[in-house]
Parts: sequence; structure tokens; C-alpha cells
Amino acid sequence: MFTRLLAAALAVTLPSAAFAACTQADLKGKWRFNFDLNRIATIEGVEGAQFLTCTLTIKADGTITPGDCEAVNLSGDPGSFFIAPSNRKLVMKTSNCTAIFSGDIVFPNDFGLVLGGTTFYVNGAKLSISPDKQMLLGWLSVSGKPWSAVTAMKIATP
Repeated sequence: MFTRLLAAALAVTLPSAAFAACTQADLKGKWRFNFDLNRIATIEGVEGAQFLTCTLTIKADGTITPGDCEAVNLSGDPGSFFIAPSNRKLVMKTSNCTAIFSGDIVFPNDFGLVLGGTTFYVNGAKLSISPDKQMLLGWLSVSGKPWSAVTAMKIATP
């Protein structure tokens, strides 16, 4: 029994042949991103539950277009996701099927989230894609603060 559980755990965590087939095109589509900003909000002194859900469209080259956002927080701020420079993209690393943000970070008008009246600039991220290419799971670093959990589900493929 232990051997089966160990084998199943390894199959989920280790790279497999399914992941070897990742391409930039796997990211193309409309995604529903969920950002858990509680850890960062606590450090910044922003009160209340801090969750932001945004619809983002990712083009074939990794360019991101922000859509609608919904926030859960005590301030009642609806939250937003913004992108200023065109050089920031979500790029698939085909060697391990992880997506990272590329491009130079340009403060203060860069790429980030606004929640509870506080702006969080995205410094970096690492997102793993599921074998069926329909989900992303990982972290992002904002405003030089510790990571925040991120999940995303593909909701449409243009």
C-alpha cells in the first residue's frame, strides 16, 4: 500500500512525458486567476480578507490583457489588475512546464494588482500547468514582499 501511495505521489510531483509537450500556445486563452493576498496584506497593514479574482486573456505570444476583477476585502474596493508596459508577458518554460513573467520591471507604472486601496507590483511568478493544460498553480511575489498563492483555470480558448 505504501509503495502505491509513494508511486502516486511521485507521479504527481515529478516531471513526466505529459509535461514534456508544453508549449507557449498552451497558455493562450481566457483564464480566471485567483490571487490570495492575505499574507502580503498582513505585512502591508491592509485589513480584512484579501482575495482578488480576475479574468485575464493571454495571447499566443504571452501578452496579457486584463479583464474584470472581483475582490473580497473589508474596504469594499472592487480591486483591479493592471499592466502598463508591453514587454511584460507570461512565458512558458517548456523544459519544466512552468510559466513565468518576462520583461523588465519598471516602477512605479508596471504590472500589478490593486486591492483595498493598496497597489501591489508584481516582481515575479512561477506557475505550473496541469497535464490537461487547463489549470495553473503557483506563486507570485509582489512589491518585494513574500509570495502569494495563485491559481488559474482556463475558461475559454479563443
